[in-house]
Amino acid sequence: TIQSLSKGEYFDFKNRHLVWLPLYRLLDISLASITSLFATILPFLLQLIYVIIITNWVVKTYPVAKTNRTLFVLLFWPLPILFAGFNLSESLALILVTYLFILLLKETKPKLFFLQLFLFAALSALTRHEATAFLGMLGVFLFLFKYRKEGVLIISGLFFGLLVFSIWNYSQINEPLFWLSSKFNASGA
Repeated sequence: TIQSLSKGEYFDFKNRHLVWLPLYRLLDISLASITSLFATILPFLLQLIYVIIITNWVVKTYPVAKTNRTLFVLLFWPLPILFAGFNLSESLALILVTYLFILLLKETKPKLFFLQLFLFAALSALTRHEATAFLGMLGVFLFLFKYRKEGVLIISGLFFGLLVFSIWNYSQINEPLFWLSSKFNASGA
């Protein structure tokens, strides 16, 4: 609600704010505090960001003959369109994971490459548990196949993101792993 938002106390999702990862909701709340229009169009904005990232990468990576086909497939990949339509955090996780993949696939590494790997892995860990699991497997895979720095940075970023979430849980209810135990209890039922 707006009154709760103005006090900095915004809790929704049936009091599950200590369990569900916060990055998407924080982004949504931050944009809503500027204007409610941003909160309404956030799914569209995330879809647009995804299209820009993919288009930029494909145009710079592939020769012109292959660009049209590759770009068509990636732009109309059903997941970002579906998630953007439902206003879910999966669209933000998809953008973060896609950008992390593009970083790994670049021939020449950009400035602050290793910091970007760490940061995008940490942000992914604050967005979706599935993204955390997927990037964890990717980090282990990279580590085992001689991309040790990249693997360690991705795994470190994931741990950092989960540490931040655990510290926030601790500050709220003095139980740092409440989010994890609650997930296990819910799935056990």
